[in-house]
Amino acid sequence: MSGFSVVYVRLNNGEQDLVWLQKEFGGEIPTDTDYKYARVAKGKEAHVIPTNLKRLSTELKTDALYFGLEPDKEQLFYEHWKDGHVVRVLTYNVSVGWEKVEGTPETWEADFFSEPLKKGSQPPDFSAEDFFYQLKVYFSFP
Repeated sequence: MSGFSVVYVRLNNGEQDLVWLQKEFGGEIPTDTDYKYARVAKGKEAHVIPTNLKRLSTELKTDALYFGLEPDKEQLFYEHWKDGHVVRVLTYNVSVGWEKVEGTPETWEADFFSEPLKKGSQPPDFSAEDFFYQLKVYFSFP
C-alpha cells in the first residue's frame, strides 16, 4: 500500500449534514448506501484534514475519523473524534511500535489485536491494509 489518507464523517442528520460537507469541501461527497458515513477526503489531500477533525465533529455534533499511512516514515495514524472530543488516537511506527495510544479502546480493537495496545509495544504480525479493512468493516465506511 502506498501513502494513503482518508477522512470519514458520520451523517447524523443525513442530507442536511451532506449539504454542509459539500459546502465545506466542495464537489461530490461519497456516502454509504444507508447515509451513515460520508468520505470527505481521500488520497494525498486528506493528510492535512486531521487538524480539522475536532471542528468537523463539533460543527456537525458527530463522529469524524481519520486513517493515514506514510510508508516513507513507516507510520500509521488513526484518529476518532466525537462531538469535539478525542475518542481514540493511535500512531504506529515500525521502529518504535505504538508511539501514541490515547483515549478509550474501541470495540473493534479487541477483534483485531490479541492484546490491549500500549505505548511502545509492538503488535504481532499486522498490516496497515488489514487495519484499514477492520475499520471499514466495523464502521461500515463507504
